[in-house]
Amino acid sequence: MAIRALNLSNTKDIKHPDDLDGAPTLWTIGVLDSRVAGMIMDKATKLSVDPNDPEADTGVDVAQNEVNFLLVQFGLKSFSNFVDDEGDVAPRSEQKVLGSKRYDVMHSDVVSRIPGDIIQWLAGKINEMNSSKSEEGKS
Repeated sequence: MAIRALNLSNTKDIKHPDDLDGAPTLWTIGVLDSRVAGMIMDKATKLSVDPNDPEADTGVDVAQNEVNFLLVQFGLKSFSNFVDDEGDVAPRSEQKVLGSKRYDVMHSDVVSRIPGDIIQWLAGKINEMNSSKSEEGKS
């Protein structure tokens, strides 16, 4: 079987398995283009060298939470029944430049209000859609 191209317009509605409410939050996620996915994943590991002590060990930081936040910011297309104390949180977008291209993404203020465990779960689901093994991301 030939490898199939990603369909960048594909979306999928998902709900968290622990959201057992009668009207659960519905998250609409989409496929990321491989350029965006690669640039986000490249942010996962950061190396640091102390210029005052070049003989010291190189520091390695894994920025998985930052990567998950960006995956959700770029891959979350919409949602419903995501509420706060005043009612629904409205999805809204902003433009973000990555490399030399502008992308419409979920506003960082909105993503900042999603609990960390849900961001981690959403990021995993978005990554699954970008896999060559996933049928949801293909044309």
